[in-house]
Amino acid sequence: VLAMMGALIGAPLVMMAIFAFGSKEAQGWLAEESRDHRAALEALQTGRFPDSESGRRIAALAARLDPADAERVRAYLTSAMRLTVAAEEKLLGQPIPPAPELLDELETMGSLKAAMGRTGWAALEPLLPFSRNDQWEVDELVEDLRREA
Repeated sequence: VLAMMGALIGAPLVMMAIFAFGSKEAQGWLAEESRDHRAALEALQTGRFPDSESGRRIAALAARLDPADAERVRAYLTSAMRLTVAAEEKLLGQPIPPAPELLDELETMGSLKAAMGRTGWAALEPLLPFSRNDQWEVDELVEDLRREA
């Protein structure tokens, strides 16, 4: 009976402690990743590529393209980074731009991707600095935005 009582009391306490620790770690990770993405977005908005391995590889790709295609690559990366930053800010409880503005970014990305063509997209996609978690964050944001609109 004592063991059962200990399990009934101890198990929920242990589970709460594990979830509290995990939540705190996830928030810290998200905040750090958000800072990195904001810095990359600032670089893109000033006309530079981010100073990261991915940014240097994308800059090298853009240097081999004609100016119009290079601008499409930079514009796509800028739009994708804006959406990623907005998704992270929403998860962190910070204010984000209005839904129509973010949905316009999504449409811009689609038209830029189409303008790049299959070959251009195939060259760019593996270089993009976004993880599966980033993609999930953006997907969740877009789903919420479409529900609001």
